[in-house]
Amino acid sequence: MSKKSVLAAIASAKEAHDQLATATLVLTSELELVMRKLLKPGMTIKRNQRGNPFWLFSIRTMRGNDRGTNTFLIASEITVEATAFAPELSTWHCEATPISEKTGEQMKGTSHGPDGNRATVRLKGSICLDLLETGADEQLLKVIEAADAAAEPRTSA
Repeated sequence: MSKKSVLAAIASAKEAHDQLATATLVLTSELELVMRKLLKPGMTIKRNQRGNPFWLFSIRTMRGNDRGTNTFLIASEITVEATAFAPELSTWHCEATPISEKTGEQMKGTSHGPDGNRATVRLKGSICLDLLETGADEQLLKVIEAADAAAEPRTSA
């Protein structure tokens, strides 16, 4: 272990880190385009509905009070937190308004503490699930195909 070999290892690590950072930025922007075709502001999400696509299986409330509802109205553009070394671990995030399942009216996401005046809640969802069953690459391809299908104009016969 010489000084020269340690400096070479450090330089190699910095180069790999820069490549990973670039790949993460590219992956994030591409996955955001895909997810924004699938989940648009004004769209209603029902967490407990049968037949949901797999990118709606794992939705968690990260901030705000969802008041126990499973129905949300998307209020903001979708953002993606991508992981370049493991794209299957990437997640989507958005602000959403909780909807009462009894009355169908919008509720406030207010809670105690510094976020006490929130009108929305912050949702987080996984892009891929069931990786043991189908594999990450296959699921990412299904997400892309669904986004392409959602973006195509529909013609009536």
